[in-house]
Amino acid sequence: NNATFVAGETVAPGDIMAVFGQQLFFSAPANAAATPLPTTLNGVSGSTSTVQVLVNGQAAPLYYASYNQINFQLPFETQPGQALVQVVRDGQAGNSISLEVAVDQPRILPFAVGNYGIVQNATQGGFAISAAAGSALGIGNVHPAKAGTDYITIYAIGLGPVAPTVATGAAAPGSPNLANTTLATKVVFSSGNPFSPSPTVNASFSGLAPGFVGLYQVNVQVPADAPKGNSIGMYVVTGGVTSNPVNIAIQ
Repeated sequence: NNATFVAGETVAPGDIMAVFGQQLFFSAPANAAATPLPTTLNGVSGSTSTVQVLVNGQAAPLYYASYNQINFQLPFETQPGQALVQVVRDGQAGNSISLEVAVDQPRILPFAVGNYGIVQNATQGGFAISAAAGSALGIGNVHPAKAGTDYITIYAIGLGPVAPTVATGAAAPGSPNLANTTLATKVVFSSGNPFSPSPTVNASFSGLAPGFVGLYQVNVQVPADAPKGNSIGMYVVTGGVTSNPVNIAIQ
C-alpha cells in the first residue's frame, strides 16, 4: 500500500498501491494528466513505451510510472481473497505476484518524521504536528490541535466500501453527494497508559476525499479528555479493523 509501504500487508479494494521492480517502463517518469485515471500510461519525450498493471486480468488505473515503480489503484471490483498483479510493458507481460485483499484495511498516511500522520487541523488550518516536526519537514503552517475544540482531518486509504459508489479511477464527488464509508469509523487517541482508557470518538465524516482518487478522509473533533503533548498516538478503526498508529500534537 502507498501509505506505509510495508511489503506483504493485506490491502483493500480502491487502495492506492505501489509496485516495484525492474524494466517496468522504458521512458522518463510519467504521471496521469487527468481524471478518470487512464489504464495505460504512454512514454514521454518521444518514447513509445507503454505500460499497464493488471489485477486479476483487469487493467488498473495508473497514477505514475517509472523504470522501477508504478503507482496504481486497486480496482474497487477486486474481490476479497488472493489477487494476482502483473505489469505489461510494451505488450510484454511480466511475472505475476499475489496479494491478499480484505474488505477494508485502514492505513493512515504518515509523514517521514517522527511517525506523524498527515492530519490537518481543520479548525485552525495547517497540520496538527509540533513546530519541531514542521521545521524538520519544511512545513511552516502547523497548529497542534486543541482538545475539546478543534476538528482534524485524517488522510488514509483502505477504509472500505462507500455509498454512493464511485467508479474505479474516478475522482470522488463533493458536497452534497459525498461518498461515505458504509463501515462504522472511530478514532482512538492513545493514552499511552495500559491502565487508563484511551478516548474514542465516532467520526463526523468518513469517506472518499472529494476530488481525489482512492484517498479517504476522516473528520473528527479532538475530545476534551484527549491526552496532551507533541507526540500523541492516534489510530483509526473501521469495521473493527485497526489502522497503523501515527502521532499528532494536541494541546
